[in-house]
Amino acid sequence: MARKRHQKGNRKPANPFQERRTRILKALKDYRKREGFGPLHGEVIDVLMSESDRGAIILVAGVLEDVLAEYVIMQLPAGRARRVELLKPGGVLSSFQDKLALGRALGVIDDATLDSLDIIRQIRNECAHSMRVVSLKIPALNNAFGLLLSDRVAEHIREEAVTGDYLRVVLGLVLVFHVERIQGKTVEEAQAVVDGLSAKMMDRSRTG
Repeated sequence: MARKRHQKGNRKPANPFQERRTRILKALKDYRKREGFGPLHGEVIDVLMSESDRGAIILVAGVLEDVLAEYVIMQLPAGRARRVELLKPGGVLSSFQDKLALGRALGVIDDATLDSLDIIRQIRNECAHSMRVVSLKIPALNNAFGLLLSDRVAEHIREEAVTGDYLRVVLGLVLVFHVERIQGKTVEEAQAVVDGLSAKMMDRSRTG
């Protein structure tokens, strides 16, 4: 007992800077979080339209990675209790690729969704690290983006002089579709949500 008291007495004094740092970074992380992952439809277009093409791509990938992580954690025994450990650097769910692999293994996503999300991951990585101008109208990026779209929409984008605003709306619809799929909707159900949003969002891109 005496030794324990001695150890307690020798505990290092609190470091005010480290305590402040921890508090501020936690507040920053809490600011980033949404209250759950309900419908993104009411806000996604406003946020995407205010972003650069690079920022919009990084945002879409980040939201999808976060949504996938939460649904994977829900499937793991004691996942909620071990959430911080799972998501920390070096943890089982530290990277987007880790989340994709475990999400597929647990049946959270199917092969088609896995493939689409991996394309988004690769687009995000290339855009985030590129020193070149990032634009959704650049052929290499546009073609990669087109892999996520129906043939009709992809062909329209290739043939028409579409604006960056239009492309960010389409990117927003891609986001909504994949959030719906991660949350368990069928392809038909997710597409119905996208179809219901499409006309309204396109109108906003033309008037905004």
